Amino acid sequence: MTAAAKGVWMFSDRWLHVSGLRVTLRDRVRVAVRGIGGETWYMVHDPLTNEHARLRADAWHFLAQLKFHPSVGEAWRVAYASGEVGALTQPRVVQLISALYRRNLLTVSTNIDSARLVERGRLRRRKPVLQRMQTLLFLPVPLFDP
Repeated sequence: MTAAAKGVWMFSDRWLHVSGLRVTLRDRVRVAVRGIGGETWYMVHDPLTNEHARLRADAWHFLAQLKFHPSVGEAWRVAYASGEVGALTQPRVVQLISALYRRNLLTVSTNIDSARLVERGRLRRRKPVLQRMQTLLFLPVPLFDP
């Protein structure tokens, strides 16, 4: 079943959040092609942050085309009109962009709420501190040795 035959799953209500973004992979990101289980996968790796992502061929080709279009929505419309979308529906594009953004593999050149970015960085730095505090709270104390 093609993506167009699925009808309702082709379009996403979250598309408005992503379609206007100008998105590209970071310059430092490296891509390796791997054949796994008879399928071609693209391994995206940022050596600086050691973040990884594994992409199917259709997702990688879509990401590669993003640098030639002014927005994600325009790139998807061109791919959809030419029949190249395949299984890459709008919900899947939203999921792809958000997953790569969370891993800091993408650069987004639009106005982003800077307070939100600061909060995201603060939470990322705070997480290891909280984990260390939890290990101190739950120290194993042996009561007896059977």
